[in-house]
Amino acid sequence: MIMDQRTLKHFFKNPASLAGALIILCFILVGILGPWFIGDSGLNIRLDMELKGPGAGRLGFAENGIDVLTSLVYGARISLLIAITCTVISLSIGIVYGAVSGFFGNRIDAVMMRVIDILLAFPGLLLAIYIAAILSPKTINVVFALCATGWVGYARVVRAQVLSIKNYEYVTAATSLGAKTHRIIFVHIIPNILGPIIVQASFALASLILAEAALSFLGLGVPPGTPSWGALLDQGVSYLFIAPHLAIFPGICIAITVLGFNFLGDGLRDVFDVKNR
Repeated sequence: MIMDQRTLKHFFKNPASLAGALIILCFILVGILGPWFIGDSGLNIRLDMELKGPGAGRLGFAENGIDVLTSLVYGARISLLIAITCTVISLSIGIVYGAVSGFFGNRIDAVMMRVIDILLAFPGLLLAIYIAAILSPKTINVVFALCATGWVGYARVVRAQVLSIKNYEYVTAATSLGAKTHRIIFVHIIPNILGPIIVQASFALASLILAEAALSFLGLGVPPGTPSWGALLDQGVSYLFIAPHLAIFPGICIAITVLGFNFLGDGLRDVFDVKNR
């Protein structure tokens, strides 16, 4: 069991873990349900309200009179969609790649790890910027750019865990009974190393939200006109002394969401650390 009663009890005793879980829950609810409640009327152009502050209504207005609160809510949906999609894709590739590398070892492991070393030679965000720059601004291209090296961290974690447990008695017993390689990997090994993978994913989600915001800030993210925290922050920099609310509110959303994922990751790391418990 990944989360038994004792593990859950230890998790709920940590205030930081609870705070992080609450923040992430709010982020998910806003991203999924928020657009249904707030509607899309705030995304309509209202030139008479352009760049007006929070006193004019809710959280103020951006360029062309776009409502800031509506943009933040729809931006949360975009960030959630990209972060989850990239995590699922990177996680799937990383688990398979790392498990194969760690289980077979020897030359196969050496060759596969050299590929990872080559990818790690390029800074992840800079490589994502390069890929996004040569592709057209589309959400799917942002996902591709972020997944280009996003799976490497999972592969390294999975490989290390597989190397440590592939000689355990239950794996040896399964091999002796004639279990096929894919069954040993996906039935006997991976379920027992999910703890570190989940912790890695929680921290990676925070990095993905920051990376997506950075690409949108540079104009390399989602298509122009799509509500995004990074795009709204870019507007805020342009009008920093005229309409500072454009930079303040998306910056707060990004900071709180990333902080929530970091709190959750720290809590999960403590929960899955048997020695710490």
